[in-house]
Amino acid sequence: MITWFCPECFAEVDAGAERCPACGAPTDADDRTYEEKLMRALHHHLSDRRLLAARILGAIRSRGAVPELAEAAADRTDPYVAAEAARSLALIQPDHPLVRRLREDGPMLTRAAVCEVTSCPDDTRSTS
Repeated sequence: MITWFCPECFAEVDAGAERCPACGAPTDADDRTYEEKLMRALHHHLSDRRLLAARILGAIRSRGAVPELAEAAADRTDPYVAAEAARSLALIQPDHPLVRRLREDGPMLTRAAVCEVTSCPDDTRSTS
């Protein structure tokens, strides 16, 4: 069975519902672009949806998503979503201040994600 979600608040709705029972938004009158829907999905309550949205926004190089991706990359609630958002942000805007900061001293998972798509300083330390 297919689960339907409100395009505004992501509450579960019945397939035939005209309005979301949680927020009252119309369920069939969503005139946002695909890119806007992906940016909105960065706030979905399911982490796999947030992760996928971040990945796609990076793949399509969505410059409009830079503020949303930066917010998701800085959020420490879900390290996997933060890492994917950071990777996408680095793909779109490698010189972004947050990318530079995460590349140098971000959490390990996020730093590794950024380093996959940008050049990172060598982490070798002298042992003398």
